Amino acid sequence: FDVPLCLSVLNPNLTSKENEDDEDQKEMMPKEELSRFINLFDLKRLEAYTRNLADHKLVTDLLPIISQLFFTNKLSKSLKLSYAQAAILIGLGLQHKNFDQVASELNLP
Repeated sequence: FDVPLCLSVLNPNLTSKENEDDEDQKEMMPKEELSRFINLFDLKRLEAYTRNLADHKLVTDLLPIISQLFFTNKLSKSLKLSYAQAAILIGLGLQHKNFDQVASELNLP
């Protein structure tokens, strides 16, 4: 399936939604539950990537886990993605497509 179709079916928590109340935004997955999916080493890799100290290839293996947690609403409700970010996360994380396939489906350079 193409990425835009999947995005419309999943209806994720995007930045354009404004009907969330404050109580939902404060819910977070407990640390113990998160540790079943992502270990401390994985978090260190993600932190290095966010600080531009590591290449995306270092964290690509975490995309299926992160996308599954995001699209099943297991992550904090305050975590919101743009349409493009959610589409890329679906393509790379849930559909296991490569960067070029996702870029062509979304008409990205």
